[in-house]
Amino acid sequence: MAKAMITIICAVCGHEFRHSKTCYNRDDATRYEDWARDNITTCPECYAKAQRAKERAKLDAQTAEAQQTLEGMTLSDLTGTDKQIAWATDIRVRAAATCKVAGGNEKFWAMFNGMTDAKWWIDNRDELSIGPRTIAKLLMQAREEVH
Repeated sequence: MAKAMITIICAVCGHEFRHSKTCYNRDDATRYEDWARDNITTCPECYAKAQRAKERAKLDAQTAEAQQTLEGMTLSDLTGTDKQIAWATDIRVRAAATCKVAGGNEKFWAMFNGMTDAKWWIDNRDELSIGPRTIAKLLMQAREEVH
């Protein structure tokens, strides 16, 4: 076993960082160091920021597409902190678009619009992506818990 270890200057932020990898032998480690000098140009922090930005752009595109599907439809305002409302709005818009495509009667949309707690949308975000029936089931459960 040999350890490849190099010091690189981040092309994004300019900070110096160390990169290492365990290789089978010294030749492999030397080849990896040569490869890393040419191919690893971003520090872990800047790489993570770029990945988060890419994921956010993907979610924004999905939300924009969902909002087009909901054109002409009005959703009630959410309650919660500004951060909760922003996050829950994205979740709810995508859920509403899924449900609109699948259809839904007036009773369903009344329940959907009646759920104005941003925290509820955030807490149930994983289940909401499953589909309209699951969304209806969750809304009914929430309604029964309140009454």
